[in-house]
Amino acid sequence: MHDDPLGLNQGHAPPSGVWKLPQQEPTNLIALWPHDEAPTQPEIIAALEAHWDGVQIVDEIQPEEKSMPWAFVVNSDAIHEAAILWCEPARPMPPGELDDPRAEACKWVIGIESQLNPEQPLESYRDLVRFIAAPFDEVPGILDVNTTGWIQRQAILEQFLPDDNVPPIDVLWIVHAVSPSDAARESENSGDSGGVWLHTHGLWRCGRPELEMLEVDQNYASMGGNLINEIAERILDDPPTPPGEAFHLGDNLAVTLHPWQDLMENMTPGTPGGKHDRDQDESGAHTGVRAVICDSKPHGTFKKIWVWPKASLDSLHNDQAVIWKSTRATQRIAMQAKYTWGELATAFAKLSPYLAPSAETPKAVVLIKSGFTYRPDGDDEDSTEHMWLEVRRFEGEHVEGRLLNEPMFIPDIRIEESIRVPREDLSDWIVKTEVGSFGPCNVKAMWRDVDRIASTTTLPPREARS
Repeated sequence: MHDDPLGLNQGHAPPSGVWKLPQQEPTNLIALWPHDEAPTQPEIIAALEAHWDGVQIVDEIQPEEKSMPWAFVVNSDAIHEAAILWCEPARPMPPGELDDPRAEACKWVIGIESQLNPEQPLESYRDLVRFIAAPFDEVPGILDVNTTGWIQRQAILEQFLPDDNVPPIDVLWIVHAVSPSDAARESENSGDSGGVWLHTHGLWRCGRPELEMLEVDQNYASMGGNLINEIAERILDDPPTPPGEAFHLGDNLAVTLHPWQDLMENMTPGTPGGKHDRDQDESGAHTGVRAVICDSKPHGTFKKIWVWPKASLDSLHNDQAVIWKSTRATQRIAMQAKYTWGELATAFAKLSPYLAPSAETPKAVVLIKSGFTYRPDGDDEDSTEHMWLEVRRFEGEHVEGRLLNEPMFIPDIRIEESIRVPREDLSDWIVKTEVGSFGPCNVKAMWRDVDRIASTTTLPPREARS
């Protein structure tokens, strides 16, 4: 079960040196139980044994809380390490939090806690969610305590249970943003100074340092969060560089990583993420092994200091740089793209009247990326060049599109050429609208915007379009 059957995390070793964690944080999931009566321990064990191979009850635990009916330690071939399972009363849920009346009515929950495999964090996380979700068809949602995010039933069915799909990798962490005004409300000693503090929660459980940016200009906060997501994915696939060394993310795009402790003396008192915030953090959630993302070179004439990566964010915003994807990241995206083929084809059909050349003013563009195989001169093995095409039509398990860039390595196709691509060659897709860009990881958001376009756009008379 743990030989990486999805091929997502091959050969990666956890960080060493300054980025090595003293201990790995466990993952804690809370599954909602949609019945009035609490589940019994024999009932849960029987369901697990019926669904998974090698289920073994390792130990019985006497719960400290009288409200918890039972707790035990279980192991199985289906999960990376033994897990603690328990039952407890559900806490009140704010109305509308999951937009599911069944979830709000749940009186009991089943908890599970275990360690992820640091060499295969996404796969072992998926296994843990599947382990607690698959045997119970009616679980309406699972709370990820580490990130405080919910995995709703639809996401369980579409992203975690299918063997031919994989969840988005950013389910492993969350990026929090603390502005100066937020900090001022939380502390009498915090003034309205400095910039936004961006920081992650969730990477410790993957055996990686948490990531941060300090004193980020508020206008760059959203872009900074996106860059943190890209770097988080990168350090799950490739080791982070030592402090101060260039961490190359793409052509002409590099940042540096620094322990948070090294930057405290140059921060303005009261700035979010400064020493005051760390000293007040009794939980230790904002201390420990955390890497601050900075520009590739220090700033200043007389006193050199490391600052947030404005140059990199400007390059990305101005389309002057592109972030490289690791081989494992490309494999993940390709798996998601193939799995969501039906969603893309249906969205294209609904958008067709509003796309070029159907509409005078196109409201969207639908793009696919495909891998084209070639044999480099002198090599014994094939290589793949990935290129974007603008979709023109879907035909069953094939899609036809117009090539958008001139191939670098494949001489027998040209830019603007119409090419028919089979589903199995799909490596990514994007639906671009005036609102934003949507891919395989955010199908739900894509559909909201597709429906918006269809409901708010007035089409010209058929004669004018023909």
